[in-house]
Amino acid sequence: MKDKRVIGSVALAIVLVVVLIISVIDVIRVRSGNLVATVQPFEQLDLNFTYSGTITSLPVASGERVKEGQILAVESVGPISQKVSANEATVAADEANLASLVAPTLPSSEASTLDLKVSQAQQAVQASQSAFNNITSAGNQLVSQYRTLVSSAQAALSNDQSLFQTACPNGVTPPPSTASVSSGQSTLYATCLSLSEQVANDQKQLSQAQAELSSAQAQVINDQNQATAALQNANSQLGLAQNGIAVATAKGSNAQIQSAKAQLANDQAQLAYDESILSSLMLRAPVSGVVEDVNGNIGGVVGSSGVSQYYYATTPQGASSQSGGLNSVESGVTNSSNSTKNALVVLDVTSRWYVTVDVPQSELDTLAPGSRVTISLPGVSDTFTGKVGTFEPIATQVNGQTYYEVRIDMKGAMPKSVLPGMTGSATVG
Repeated sequence: MKDKRVIGSVALAIVLVVVLIISVIDVIRVRSGNLVATVQPFEQLDLNFTYSGTITSLPVASGERVKEGQILAVESVGPISQKVSANEATVAADEANLASLVAPTLPSSEASTLDLKVSQAQQAVQASQSAFNNITSAGNQLVSQYRTLVSSAQAALSNDQSLFQTACPNGVTPPPSTASVSSGQSTLYATCLSLSEQVANDQKQLSQAQAELSSAQAQVINDQNQATAALQNANSQLGLAQNGIAVATAKGSNAQIQSAKAQLANDQAQLAYDESILSSLMLRAPVSGVVEDVNGNIGGVVGSSGVSQYYYATTPQGASSQSGGLNSVESGVTNSSNSTKNALVVLDVTSRWYVTVDVPQSELDTLAPGSRVTISLPGVSDTFTGKVGTFEPIATQVNGQTYYEVRIDMKGAMPKSVLPGMTGSATVG
């Protein structure tokens, strides 16, 4: 009896030792295994234009590496064109003003001619204002009509989808090809097929209505820009005519002439600067990186959401750097994490980079801050080393196991062989 107890105790001890050995082996296996690592850019930047305009060039694509200052997009912007037109009229007025100051006093017989010019200019302003009002009203009505069509198409689609779902919960199911098919089954199949075709037609009608609405909105913007330019030009001509009367009766003093020359030189410099912006309005990369995403198409209308990134030529002497309220290069980016709308271009900053690793809770004690970690990426011959940085305090559950995201800070810039989003393995130590 005593021998049996001894044998039982020994057997139990052996089982416990085996279980302990298996547990230790399992821990060693988990702790020595590689962790899944994902390459992350140091930062993502949303790049947009400030003004609404039409995209004329998109020379980059998603996944492409770009250098600081490289052109990402080009647009045609109405407000800048209007400002150039207004500045041209201002320069013309400056030239006329200077000519009147240095020229002999005009005979009184020409005063009536100047009065007539003012009257004609005033009529032109009134006509331009009326045209602008009519274009705006007609445009609003046109857009409203297309919006009504879109709403009707959406309602028709929703109604037919509801009818289809009610009548055909199992979709369009052909009846079995047997002689015992009932007339009810055939009727149901025919009804479901008809409703399915109607839903498809409704979707087509909705897409067409939405496309027509977008086209109408773009046309209204273009018409308003042209009407605005015409009105500004008419006002400039009126100012020129009124100024002509003011200076036509006397020759200017030397001080007035010098002041007019300086004003003309300043306005000419500003006009040349604005013309350079108009001819080369470009969205450029503020830093080197990888293009994450490109939204929009050539010929499409882009909105003014977000802060824009513009490139400016060197400001000529006498020209203002605040042309039309455009932002400088440094202010042309926003952080993607705070964006609520799709940016025209999303740029991954690769001057620095890090790697995220999902670590089981049981292994967190092996990843002390500052610990050395080796990163291997399939398809990339080199390995990379980094140090454990921050821990994400929010846990995730995968297959009943708790994981935490750990950030591995890497040295230097992201190598050319590495791209954001690549996955590989991370080994501690």
